[in-house]
Amino acid sequence: MNMWVEILVPASFFLAVVTGVGLTVYFRFKQRKLLADTTLKLLEDGKPVSPEVIRTLAQPVPQSQKDYRLGVILVGLGVAIYGFSVVVSLPTNGNTNLQDAIAGLAILPLVMGVTFLILSKLQPKL
Repeated sequence: MNMWVEILVPASFFLAVVTGVGLTVYFRFKQRKLLADTTLKLLEDGKPVSPEVIRTLAQPVPQSQKDYRLGVILVGLGVAIYGFSVVVSLPTNGNTNLQDAIAGLAILPLVMGVTFLILSKLQPKL
């Protein structure tokens, strides 16, 4: 059993990194393909495709919307970590209470999420 843990823990970390990079590359490719398909469809329909149209189609998501999404994700992560520490009864070793440590760890994404939510509301809409 111990041998499997020594193999699976590092392997799962590297698999998570590779999965994250792979998903990022995939979705960027998918976004560019959608832009190309839309432009091609406009050209096939005989509509003029000016640089302004392409620039409008390729515009990224506004920063305030990104901040809002990231804030919601981080608040959810913080609540999930805190909920994990409440639901799972963790053993204590010595003077350190592991449940309190995990609850303290949940504060970081929770505070960062609230910060991004505030930023998304304070940014001027473009």
